[in-house]
Amino acid sequence: MKSVLALFFLANTVQACTCAERSSDLRQIIEDEYKTSVFIGIVEAEKVSYSKNDANLQVAVFGVKKSFKGGERRITVESDVSSTCSPYFEAGKKYLMYLNKVVSKRRFRTGFCDLTKNLQSSSADVEILKGIEARQQHRTSKP
Repeated sequence: MKSVLALFFLANTVQACTCAERSSDLRQIIEDEYKTSVFIGIVEAEKVSYSKNDANLQVAVFGVKKSFKGGERRITVESDVSSTCSPYFEAGKKYLMYLNKVVSKRRFRTGFCDLTKNLQSSSADVEILKGIEARQQHRTSKP
């Protein structure tokens, strides 16, 4: 009986989503790691397709509502949704997007180690981003 229980627990092990260790200072992470594009956007369209490398790739088109870094008005984002850890985007919902991985012009890739999240759970991030933006505007407005 003990060996049956041991086999049951071994067969049901779950892999946790882990990322490389980084600073716990969100402001520092944002300033250091996300230099390409950071924005609040709404998903205008999305679809999941099966690719050659056994990944389920979701492609979502975002209308940019507020840009903190980058200047695009519309951006296409890929996410590997084969993993339950990666973000899955729903049409009509708003997200705070942190993008660094460029696939091609105006096309990026995000994953579970990026800070991308639903806008409803990103108020702390938005406040930090507004502070960074205000400091940058203050620096550029000085004579």
